[in-house]
Amino acid sequence: MNNKTIILIIALLTCVGSVYSQGTSPALADTEGKYKYNYVPVSPVSEELMKHIMCPVNYNTGKVELSIPIYEIRTRDFTLPLRLQYDSGGIKVSAGNGVAGLGWNVDFGPTVTRSIQGNPDEEGYLIYNPDFGSWDTSYMHKMTEGMAHEQPDVFFYSTFDAQGNFVFRRPEKSSESGSHIPVYLPLTSDKVETSDIRSGFQVTDGSGNIYRFKEAEYSNTGKITGWKLTDVTSLKQDRLSFSYVTQKLTYADSYDYYAVEDMGESYRNGYWQGVDGKLKFFRMNGYALHNDSLWADFTVENVGQYDNRPYNSVDAKYPKEITYANGKVVFDYSSSLLKTVHIYENGAEIQRVTLNYKQLRFMGRSLLTEVKFTELVNNQSRSYTMSYNDYVDDYSPTQTKAVDKFGYYNGRTGNTDLVERQLVEFGMPYDGDRGVCYAYIGGADRTPDILFAQVYSLQSIKYPTGAREELVYELNTYPDTDEYGNAISSYAGGLRIYSIQCRDVEGTLKNERRFLYEKDGIPTGYAPQVTFVDEMEKLYLRTYSRTSMRYRLYSSLPVADAGAAAGVSVLYPNVSVVEKDDYGKTVSREDYEYNTNFYFPSIINGMVHDEVSHYKKGKLVRRTDYDVDTEQPVHDEEHTYTEISLNNNTPLVAGREVRRANLVVAEQSGVETDDDLYYREYRYSIGRGNTRVENQLTVNTDYYAGKLVSDTVVRTYGSTDWDIRSGLPVREIYKYSDGKKKKCDYTYPYHVNDAVGRAMTAANDILRPAHIGESVEGPEGYMDDSFTSFDYTLDPGSGSALLDEVSVWKHEGLFSMSESYPVHDAYGNVCEIRRADAPVVALLWGYNYSRPVAIVEGASYQEVVSGLCVSVESLQNLDGSALENVLLPLRNAFPAPCRVTVYRYAPQRGVVYMNEPNGNVTTYSYDGFGRLTEIRDKDGAVLEYNEYKK
Repeated sequence: MNNKTIILIIALLTCVGSVYSQGTSPALADTEGKYKYNYVPVSPVSEELMKHIMCPVNYNTGKVELSIPIYEIRTRDFTLPLRLQYDSGGIKVSAGNGVAGLGWNVDFGPTVTRSIQGNPDEEGYLIYNPDFGSWDTSYMHKMTEGMAHEQPDVFFYSTFDAQGNFVFRRPEKSSESGSHIPVYLPLTSDKVETSDIRSGFQVTDGSGNIYRFKEAEYSNTGKITGWKLTDVTSLKQDRLSFSYVTQKLTYADSYDYYAVEDMGESYRNGYWQGVDGKLKFFRMNGYALHNDSLWADFTVENVGQYDNRPYNSVDAKYPKEITYANGKVVFDYSSSLLKTVHIYENGAEIQRVTLNYKQLRFMGRSLLTEVKFTELVNNQSRSYTMSYNDYVDDYSPTQTKAVDKFGYYNGRTGNTDLVERQLVEFGMPYDGDRGVCYAYIGGADRTPDILFAQVYSLQSIKYPTGAREELVYELNTYPDTDEYGNAISSYAGGLRIYSIQCRDVEGTLKNERRFLYEKDGIPTGYAPQVTFVDEMEKLYLRTYSRTSMRYRLYSSLPVADAGAAAGVSVLYPNVSVVEKDDYGKTVSREDYEYNTNFYFPSIINGMVHDEVSHYKKGKLVRRTDYDVDTEQPVHDEEHTYTEISLNNNTPLVAGREVRRANLVVAEQSGVETDDDLYYREYRYSIGRGNTRVENQLTVNTDYYAGKLVSDTVVRTYGSTDWDIRSGLPVREIYKYSDGKKKKCDYTYPYHVNDAVGRAMTAANDILRPAHIGESVEGPEGYMDDSFTSFDYTLDPGSGSALLDEVSVWKHEGLFSMSESYPVHDAYGNVCEIRRADAPVVALLWGYNYSRPVAIVEGASYQEVVSGLCVSVESLQNLDGSALENVLLPLRNAFPAPCRVTVYRYAPQRGVVYMNEPNGNVTTYSYDGFGRLTEIRDKDGAVLEYNEYKK
């Protein structure tokens, strides 16, 4: 499976029958090779969200953010950019197609997904459990069998402007069973609500927009893994609606293992080999002395089959249609790949995007080779074309054993299984004392190889202009020490960008950006811990005796993974970006330093302890630009962060996992007793909830002729829970290099204790300012310099408020201004503007209340509506000459000194017609890509012409 976002824990289950009998037990063949496997697959779109939240893509990850814009949906209140996004971290052998082939996904907008920890929350964790945390043997046995659950699922979500994750608070009494109280990790201004996880979620962002996630995605085990956005509605009733089609996605998921048994009191040692679903036992039948060491000899017994789960699947929900005022976007798929995107405006298709692929031989895997944009207004087209490192013969993800330890192809076609070849020690009775002998297990060389690790990774992208970027990769590494304490570089999984070469239309190199992951010439990097070995005890039980064996599992997949499977292979705290020109001369250098105040999950006793500090990752601490001739800094940008939390509401979200400390083989039923039920328990914290990290201090420094000029911004955050939720500063102090200081104080709706403030807060409409005050430092302290007040009025339709008046006051009354908005329509649009020093202005709205179609200066809104020959409602369906014929007569009703301006639109592109008060007409033309092509006057003369290269 490609980048796994859930911690993988593999442990062999209890066996039935004796491995030492001369025959083969059918029950043993059915059970010995099974393993606990709490990975639940999610769709590529959901997985991309989880990865991006776990660790944002920037130089800190060794990746570059590469995207191709498809189209930008623009409505009155929303902007949704649809874009293809590429993951430059490498293609795993088990990887399936993204929405647009290997490595490519589409950002369709907001979504919700989750990492299921054992059983889904709705099946256990959110049901009141009076035995929670108990050490009772029977209860702990239930936990190992999946009949009791103490770990919360982790949910990931995104809105148009934010993303985050949360868990639910555990019910602590029976009356709280089934309650859904979110604990945010980190805290955001968003509000998440649900009455039943299975029915979906409602998220209200900090601007009061309501997102409903009601379309569920299911894994092949029937578990809900994600919820897709069905609609989003603004406070002003602007809306986007989404519909979906189901695409069944299948992923390769092979699993091989060896399990060594030794240290027995009366039986011989041996080991299990599970490869490709076939199970064998290698029984030790002697040993021989070679080079002063004893080496074991074995006889092979074919035991049977085991369930190695070569495939996993998920029923993914891909968008079929996004509809909005005056337009829609329609998506067509073939074989679960996005093939065509149709963009419609007012019922007419204005643009079409076609995606072409190169299909590989196995599992429908494909490489995106072209994205072609065809604008249907002027019948023009342009294309992006891609090439890949596909120089290796196509391999079967389910059959190849040429896989490095982190799941990337390594070209070792001679491998016979997926377990790294290694020397193991067997404890054995020897001349009355316990001795040791040795043997090799595993049939794989899992060493990474850069030539093969980059197979199917993007090699170059050619832009519509003809220019091309070529990507050069290297292996992710981090500084480490060997067993003797010597400094070495260890492989961390996947690829990082080494350089990006830019070439012109003729293919001539123009410049190259190189990425150096080091500080002062010394490599840097932090990698999460991963282990492929687990150890426990195995008991063979008989009616009157028992035998205890040491049992070691050597797996092809991590038995505990602290982050690499989630796409966080390594984090680089220091990265230098050096740009060279076509002659190889350095023309610029930028150094980036990232926050290291975070923790990767740790592995203790074979279990993963996750403090969920990922929201601290990827924070830029310092960025420095250099003069490449003097190698001295010319600009420095430095950031300091602070952690803020809700008052008396920062629960330490905790969980517990319990595993059998031993495996049990009972030769007769009923011989297992409570004395045999030993457990390995680990209690751990997931993180301190309802906490966030914000920028507290920013220092910008410029260097001129040996002198430095430094400006500082210090931010202070409020102490109320609403202050913490919004993450907005209540004060910013600007300190300038000339010694001057300016202070800005802010208040927000939750600071205003009146009906309007309370209504806005209740609607989660909390990000709009209420007051902004500026003051400057003088001889006697700070003096008021300016003040801006935003007054709102209650809006029964939205439950929040509408802007009613803006007042501005400048120093000592030298300037003051007040502008009011006394009239709004049912959709919250401003319909009238009044100022003491200017005529009243009325606005008429059309195109489903999304665009102003007439502005009348010198008349009130009510007067203008009375002067119309049709109702305002009828305006919404008019366009072209029909709209002009209704609006232009307003000039007769409101002659000079009144001024009437009339507009027409292509709603998704812009204004196409403007008739000014003096009768001058200007027309605007666009291509299907939304680009302005020409402007003409009333006589048709071209005032401006824009030509775009393909």
